[in-house]
Amino acid sequence: MDPEKNDVTISKLFEWSKPYVIKSNKGKDIKVHVRLIGDADMNKARVFSLRRSAELREKLRTTGSDERVAFIPTMDSQNKEKIIEICAVLHMREITQDAIREVRIPLPTEPPSDSSTERREKYQQEVDDYPKKRELLVTEYIQKAVQNKKTQLTSLTDEQLSREYENAMINELCEQEVLRKFREYCIYCGTYKDSKFTRKFFSEFDEFDNLPTSTKDEFISFYTLLELDVSQLKK
Repeated sequence: MDPEKNDVTISKLFEWSKPYVIKSNKGKDIKVHVRLIGDADMNKARVFSLRRSAELREKLRTTGSDERVAFIPTMDSQNKEKIIEICAVLHMREITQDAIREVRIPLPTEPPSDSSTERREKYQQEVDDYPKKRELLVTEYIQKAVQNKKTQLTSLTDEQLSREYENAMINELCEQEVLRKFREYCIYCGTYKDSKFTRKFFSEFDEFDNLPTSTKDEFISFYTLLELDVSQLKK
């Protein structure tokens, strides 16, 4: 948050599509046209990603499944202190979101136009200090919340801590899955063969999903450049 960034660069709102050249596995250049998707496809992407996340969650909870064996390390080789540290880290996303939502600092109040130079200087200093001040409070909130979480985990029995570790690990893996599949489905919906966006490049999602990892990463990086957040819209 920066109180000085009040003006929005509207022209960036219209940069919603761009051509992109990818390399095929035969070394041939292929030109595609990628655009940000609309609300209807966005909703499909949300539903699709949640379904995939639910499928992964069930597999991770199934004893002996390939996914559980691959992604959830056993606790046998870890001491209790190490497990507590891991659990605390796995809760960082939730804690950080809480901090951003809960920490509130009023914006500096701009003085009247006829205020003294000294008063306007003071206001400008408050504006300059605002981002750092808020960042400091957010950091303090996170540090305190992490310490509270560790204290809570320390009081758990080994069995309770094991369940906490497993649930936290599964939640983090599913969070990553829903974000990844949402982005991938957006790319699947937003990639076309022509500049008029009438011919889809991928006939089905699996066609995109089966691309080499490096190619998928290229698509994701390019699509990310098209996406805008509030800070990018501001001058």
